[in-house]
Amino acid sequence: MRMRLTVVFVMVLVIVLVAGQEAHAKKRGKGRKARPCRKEKNKQWCNKDKVEEMIKDHPAVDEEIIKKAQPENTVQQSCPAGKIDLKDEDKRTVNERSLTPWVYVTNHSANRIPDTFVEARCLCEGCLIYGPDGASVENTKDFENVPIKTGLPILERYDCKRRKCRERQSILQVTVGCMCATRKRATVPSS
Repeated sequence: MRMRLTVVFVMVLVIVLVAGQEAHAKKRGKGRKARPCRKEKNKQWCNKDKVEEMIKDHPAVDEEIIKKAQPENTVQQSCPAGKIDLKDEDKRTVNERSLTPWVYVTNHSANRIPDTFVEARCLCEGCLIYGPDGASVENTKDFENVPIKTGLPILERYDCKRRKCRERQSILQVTVGCMCATRKRATVPSS
């Protein structure tokens, strides 16, 4: 009799322990999946480190370029066709020396990482070519000014309620420069 009670007790103990471990494992698995970011708005970001690592060498977040860039609503420059001073070639940056010049414009939002980045704004419709005198340039429409775009990983906040926000990671297409290309022409079938 005593042996039977011991066997029954051990079996009940094993069943209780196994059931408890399974319940604990299910609870732990659910917690990892469903746990949303609970950090306070404007204090911390849940995925900030991941995004900052992805963008650290991206040209749109270069600090030197951001310092020189213009605020988005103040860009008033036009295509620099006309007389140019070739003596200043060494002092000008690549965006100023290009056959398709551009300026950098800042893009800012507090609900995004990176909060500030730069975009290139092309200044000419066509491309600059040197005139016959070699000292002037003209904007020719025989070629086209094509923006160079690249993907910038961003992390943005949305659906903010009671100091809590959701985060969404995406890739934003950003213009980082401009290039000169031949125009696309309609092809005529050969006869």
